[in-house]
Amino acid sequence: CVVNNGNFGLFAAQEWKRLISPFTPRRTGALEDTAIVKPWKIEYIQPYASVVYNGEDFNFRRDANPYATYEWDNAAINAGQGEKLTRAAQKFIDRG
Repeated sequence: CVVNNGNFGLFAAQEWKRLISPFTPRRTGALEDTAIVKPWKIEYIQPYASVVYNGEDFNFRRDANPYATYEWDNAAINAGQGEKLTRAAQKFIDRG
């Protein structure tokens, strides 16, 4: 089954990272650029990642990523990126 395949999990994580990128804060790029993508998981390894993720009161720059905000995965879902992930996943499955 394609869905139980590790390649599908890696595809889903890579696609989700791509889709949430415009919402991920980016000053130097280290937060995004050093993230480790594994099947079903994106791990932001910078020591400040959790502070930025929970930084509700931060004033995020938006010149590099136009929708940069805290809890960037939730912001991406609210903006419809989850539906894009679902469509991309379905295409991956269809290719089988």
